[in-house]
Amino acid sequence: MPTTHTYRSLIITILLCVIAGASYAGESRPWVTLTNCEYVANKYNDGDSFRVCSGTNEFTLRLYYVDAPETMLTYPERVHQQSEHYGITLDETMKAGVKAKERVQELLREPFIVRTRWASAAGRGRETRYYGLVEVGGKSLAEVLVSEGLAQTKGVAPNLPSGEKASAYMQKLEGLEQAARQNRLGAWATTPPDKKEKDLGVVELIENTPQHFSLGDGKGCTVTGKQLSGDIEVDFVIEATNVEGTVAVLSRPKISTSPGRHCIISVGDVSIGLTPKWKTP
Repeated sequence: MPTTHTYRSLIITILLCVIAGASYAGESRPWVTLTNCEYVANKYNDGDSFRVCSGTNEFTLRLYYVDAPETMLTYPERVHQQSEHYGITLDETMKAGVKAKERVQELLREPFIVRTRWASAAGRGRETRYYGLVEVGGKSLAEVLVSEGLAQTKGVAPNLPSGEKASAYMQKLEGLEQAARQNRLGAWATTPPDKKEKDLGVVELIENTPQHFSLGDGKGCTVTGKQLSGDIEVDFVIEATNVEGTVAVLSRPKISTSPGRHCIISVGDVSIGLTPKWKTP
């Protein structure tokens, strides 16, 4: 007789198949190019999601590849993650989000090109958003935002219409983000300049198995990986040990990333970099 565990396993399997099928459907759709698109002002627009008009069709576009800072505390967890990424306060993060929104509005005053597969972008609003790439004045909007420190390299990343692989383009964007960080542009402008950097290198993860790393100066971090729809959710526990040997937890940040992709989080006066991947049995 089937057990409750069996039913749960069956339900999880079905859900994973549905998610995988939806992802494949989005990847298999042909790219559509929309020309002479116009930016539509809307109070819910931000740096990576905004209303677009193409002919008689109006819709909300969500940029591939990038994540701009939030403009409000509607989703506190997301703002907190962004503030930790840039090493700035929540207020500074939202101010950077406003700058990203204003920059997009400024750049899209002229007609622009949208390339999309009409793949639905997950969101908490009622209206469907669609993933897409934007080109304005011969430049990629995603590249402009990242290079100016107004977005981080993160999110859904398909192979480009040109045939360029997603992994190669992500590396390009990460290089632009690193340059923006070094030049203290956009959201990086208020990042404390005296951060200590600790690169953990390639970290081979076993799901739900913690690994501990020393950060120096009595600080350490524990890293734990979890499966997340093809990506990796990396949970950190940042700790400090005082002269008496007492350990105190300073922070519990988490990030979601793709296996093999280098990422950086900022916690207090430390920036931690790592390239997570699953350990081969």
